[in-house]
Amino acid sequence: MRRILVDHARASQAKKRSGDGAQIVLDAFDVVPDHASTEIIELDQALQELEQVSSRQAKIVELRYFGGLTVPETAEALGMNPRTVDRDWAAARVWLRRRLRP
Repeated sequence: MRRILVDHARASQAKKRSGDGAQIVLDAFDVVPDHASTEIIELDQALQELEQVSSRQAKIVELRYFGGLTVPETAEALGMNPRTVDRDWAAARVWLRRRLRP
């Protein structure tokens, strides 16, 4: 899901939008407003940086934010204790907030 949103955001920001090919409108992407494209790309870059710091926290953010999983579901998917997921989720949000703040 993360890849789909990031690719869509990049495509919507691309300058080259003309061509001879047929365009296909995907209604599912209408849920992401154009002004959010920049924010999604910045979040993706920040997640790539977080992955270098803590791959586990980055994976938790992906599952929670992009996958929509709850803490218990994320814990089960990663084979971790829910309290550990909760702590890492909180730490990752703080890290991302600091990174994304101007």
